Amino acid sequence: MNSSQRITLIVVMAAIIITLLFPPFLFEYESGGRIGSAYGFLFGAPKLRTAFGFVNVPLLLTQWLGILICGVITWRLQRKPDRKGTVDTVIQLLRDYLKERTELRLIEADARIQVVDSSKSRPRMQPAIIPVLAISLLVAFSTTTAWANTATGVFEHAAQSIVVVQANNAKGKKQGMGSGVVIGKEEIVTNCHVIEDAHSYTVKHDERQYTARLKHADWTRDVCSLTVKGLNARVAPLGSTKRLKVGQKVFAIGAPQGLERTLSEGILSSLRELDGGRYLQISAPISPGSSGGGLFDDAGKLIGLPTFYLSEGQQLNFAVPVEWVQALPQRVAMLKLRTRDEWVEITKVPYEGMDWPELIKHSRDWAQAQPGEIIAWLQLGYAYSLSDEQVKAIEAFREALRIDPENEHAWSYIAIAYHKSNQRAKAIEAIQQLKRIDPSRGNGTELLLGY
Repeated sequence: MNSSQRITLIVVMAAIIITLLFPPFLFEYESGGRIGSAYGFLFGAPKLRTAFGFVNVPLLLTQWLGILICGVITWRLQRKPDRKGTVDTVIQLLRDYLKERTELRLIEADARIQVVDSSKSRPRMQPAIIPVLAISLLVAFSTTTAWANTATGVFEHAAQSIVVVQANNAKGKKQGMGSGVVIGKEEIVTNCHVIEDAHSYTVKHDERQYTARLKHADWTRDVCSLTVKGLNARVAPLGSTKRLKVGQKVFAIGAPQGLERTLSEGILSSLRELDGGRYLQISAPISPGSSGGGLFDDAGKLIGLPTFYLSEGQQLNFAVPVEWVQALPQRVAMLKLRTRDEWVEITKVPYEGMDWPELIKHSRDWAQAQPGEIIAWLQLGYAYSLSDEQVKAIEAFREALRIDPENEHAWSYIAIAYHKSNQRAKAIEAIQQLKRIDPSRGNGTELLLGY
């Protein structure tokens, strides 16, 4: 075998290997957005889901068959050098290997090759095989890498990973609604503000309802995960914001205004660097109820969670990065290891800057990570009170009193919160408890409130 023939064989084998291995992890065969049967795989115009995206199966099979035929042709050309022409050789090989009993009407082409005496040397690579190999390689790369999906394709494969998240009050009635994304077995992720102040959670998927419970919460980043027992839904493949570029298409799927699995399309308007990720500014429209849903790239991979929008601007919509979803368990574990002094130092900045929303986020993270820490609850209640959210402030102070019923700070703060919320009788009761523990402070609070 001469050098030209070796190169030919190497190119053919490389094409076959690249084609077979480029989608290295086959997750599932899908047809019409659902896992299909063998019949559906062959005849249902399915797509092959890989770690990189979705590939059209009929094109992929045609590509593999073409490369296989090229390999066989090359091998046979070495074994049978006495053919009269390249076209004759191809036709004869097709007869030998594909359908020996099929009668073919042959049209002889005016293509000739130089015949070399096999007793002296092996044949040269047939020149006409080069275009065949070139076309085969072109098809290989074009069909393997052409997985960029339309909005319809992304929706087909991503919509089944989207759920509706309902926040319920103490009576089990709906008090809020948002969206969520399935990220694991019986696990979804959403924005924390979707489930804020809820006593229970309900998840809806495919017209079925499931009871959920909080698993992890990062209130600072507004990313929470829920455990949903019995939920068996498609897991959304996680992407990355590191390779995203401004201007590329993005697709948001959620439940705005409770309208389940609503798709909107837009572009990535900006990438804003933040701790551990890149905040995504998008033009894809989102509305109340879209929060916590999925933001996908054109390969159907999750790249973020639509979180909020600015109503005073046009198409000023924002999503938290998928990296924050991936880092959630580790981050929650890290928050639990912080000392009291570290938490005080962290909350000191928003307190001195009178940034009450930021103080609420940090204090809530602290209370969530260390629920037995009374200072966390006192600080959270104080931040709520300064934000004129007295009901939430009272709940936080009650948690502090549950930890330490004799804490004079908690009784003083809750008395003020009751007063601000026009609950005079409860304010007087709290002042009496404060007088019992610390008479001088109780009298001072009573005088302050004018009782």
